[in-house]
Amino acid sequence: MIAADLKKILEKITFFTLLLIIFFFCSNIFLFSLTKNYIHGEVKYPDYSSYVNDYVGLLDIEWKNRVEDICFKLDSATSAQIVVAIVPTLQGVTQEEYAVKLFEKWGIGQKGKDNGVLLLISPEGEPGKRPLRIEVGYGLEGAITDLEASRILNDIIIPNFKNGNYNAGVYKGVEAIAAEIYREYNIETDFETVEQPRTLGAVNFLDRFFALSGGSLCFICFAPIFFLILIISVIYNVFRRKCPRCKKIKLKIKNTVI
Repeated sequence: MIAADLKKILEKITFFTLLLIIFFFCSNIFLFSLTKNYIHGEVKYPDYSSYVNDYVGLLDIEWKNRVEDICFKLDSATSAQIVVAIVPTLQGVTQEEYAVKLFEKWGIGQKGKDNGVLLLISPEGEPGKRPLRIEVGYGLEGAITDLEASRILNDIIIPNFKNGNYNAGVYKGVEAIAAEIYREYNIETDFETVEQPRTLGAVNFLDRFFALSGGSLCFICFAPIFFLILIISVIYNVFRRKCPRCKKIKLKIKNTVI
């Protein structure tokens, strides 16, 4: 009788605990949504003006015209579009969210082909941590993979930006993007494509995984744990073969069937 009463009490405690967990989970989501809307407010995305939309005056007019010329010729030859957006601030949202929303608002690329590329730049924040992203439409994901976009950013645009060469950084970055698109459409061009590594060394191997993960912090946090578990598993499987008498690893187990 006592056991039956105790079981009912435990069932009630479990039930109310689950209700409390569900309540706190839903309330946290609701509060987070309210807080996010309160902090960020309504994000105002700028209107499209041309291939190069410089809202902060980062580029000299001569370099801006040179970049526009690349974009215009690419659009005429392939129907693919490269658009540059240089905005003063992302208004508190992530660069991924801002790039996607702006890409959708401007409708970059031909309708039905989704063959557009957005180069998003913002001077806000500390040097080296400023928003910078290449957003690629589905129709060009084969031409400009996450790995190639990462190389264009890290090997071309960012080094020029660090040296204060914003004009050259944008121009050479757009040139590299255009070269990859021309190659996808089998059109010869004088533009240089991003050099591919000949060998996949340890650094390139990690770069590949980091690029494919989209630079996710989850990958950075869990990759070491994965490798640690793998190492422990290997060591365990090696030492479990030790002879219980001589303690040597070279243990051979023979089964004799009689």
